Amino acid sequence: MVTTLILDGSPASGKSAVARALQVVRHREHNELCLHVQLDVFEGMMPRGVALGAADFTTGVQSMLAAVRALAEGNVGLIVELVARNDASVRQIISDLLGQSLAARPSPIWVTLLAGDAERSARNRARGSERTVPTATELDPRLVASSRLVMRTDEHTVDEVVLAIDRILGA
Repeated sequence: MVTTLILDGSPASGKSAVARALQVVRHREHNELCLHVQLDVFEGMMPRGVALGAADFTTGVQSMLAAVRALAEGNVGLIVELVARNDASVRQIISDLLGQSLAARPSPIWVTLLAGDAERSARNRARGSERTVPTATELDPRLVASSRLVMRTDEHTVDEVVLAIDRILGA
């Protein structure tokens, strides 16, 4: 089986650390190469010092999804990292676009990671960033409820989160 995992959550909730650790586990335990695709990388390609609007964000997400669709043509696992937005339509658009391109793959598994505001603030300070939206308590409960797994990274270690995800993904 080829992994297709959508890893979303509040900023600074540990998504990148979990994705990197999961890549190692999937390769070592299941002989599966998983590519980690991050929205942050695509946001980093956007111009700096320019006020970007919602249309620009949508264009960035669509560009990332085009890259994900191209990667999905190969026989590699995909761990797609997104920053949770309080907008059910964004999740639906992503699901629809991925569903169209990943028809030969199992349905993507959505995992949401949350961290308390104090933990997020400490992580943001450590990396010199002060992202402010959305906090764990501000996320739309419907988005969280639609995830296959929801874990708080301020209550679980990276290894515990990775083990839980790996169990869902299976062999």
